[in-house]
Amino acid sequence: MKKIINLILCTLLIGFISGQNITGQWNGVLKVPGQTLRLVFHVQETDSGFTATMDSPDQNAFSISVTDISFRDNTLTIKIKKLNVHYTGILNNDTINGLFKQGGAPVPLNLYKGEVKIFTE
Repeated sequence: MKKIINLILCTLLIGFISGQNITGQWNGVLKVPGQTLRLVFHVQETDSGFTATMDSPDQNAFSISVTDISFRDNTLTIKIKKLNVHYTGILNNDTINGLFKQGGAPVPLNLYKGEVKIFTE
């Protein structure tokens, strides 16, 4: 009986951990006065943590190196120092609800896992 309980607990734990996967392509639409911009983050996991790049397809800007990235307690934090970009969001299934800041006040930016699309939030 104890082995069965341990097996069930391990299965649930593996399911929980795999459900919190931050790697992959995340995209969203940044709405700023006068325009909307698609942003795409490409997140990869390495032996030493995470790496990422950012694309801004509407500005023809691709493979912008992310300076700092962390993912702890379902919170994703991304910084791109040369652009003064700071993003923090909370992972909830295949959506990250967060705030994007580039110099001024934070702007809501929700990211969705998968291909680049235009979302009308």
